[in-house]
Amino acid sequence: MDIVVSTVNYIRKNGLTHRQFQQFLSDTEANHRDVVYYSEVRWLSRGAVLKRFFDLRKEINTFMNEKGKSIPELTDTQWLIDLGFLTDVTHELNTLNVRLQGKKKLISDMYTDVKAFQMKIKLFIKHIDEKKLDHFPNCKEAVEEAGINFHWKIDKMKDILIQLQSQFSDRFGDFEKVSSKLKVFANPFPCDIEEVPSNLQMNMIDLQSN
Repeated sequence: MDIVVSTVNYIRKNGLTHRQFQQFLSDTEANHRDVVYYSEVRWLSRGAVLKRFFDLRKEINTFMNEKGKSIPELTDTQWLIDLGFLTDVTHELNTLNVRLQGKKKLISDMYTDVKAFQMKIKLFIKHIDEKKLDHFPNCKEAVEEAGINFHWKIDKMKDILIQLQSQFSDRFGDFEKVSSKLKVFANPFPCDIEEVPSNLQMNMIDLQSN
């Protein structure tokens, strides 16, 4: 991330350099017309910065070389694969972050979103074990572009996902303690009466029978 941020800062901090870069992107008919500026106080900006940087990696490499500011990592296939993987994982985290926001978001909805994300992580780990990159499009693009076998990256990718899985279990462990109540609140109809707190069981029977 440091290389990405320092490169973006170099391009955007100087007005002339920034305009030259924008013109360069226009001249080369790139898919984007600028890089995204990174803000530490805005979590969602991390994902936007990474995605835009990854998409423009070739153009950025050419531009920086012309400026005499060569960045070896931009021609390092291993680094680019890592960048693609980081971009994909950050995108998934950003998607969850957005889903958890909103004034009318109920705690039961948030619980469902978190549980769904934990299931996704489990699926991601399984697919990495199976050497599948279907859910990591940017990483897959970097691997295919490099024309190499990514199997030597599996352990590293898996470790990152397992750490993420562990962090979510720790941070949202309190949700599990009240999961039965949250499930009732989210959708009372399929709930087992025996799992409902005793003071709510009569009301639940009436609700389910209507």
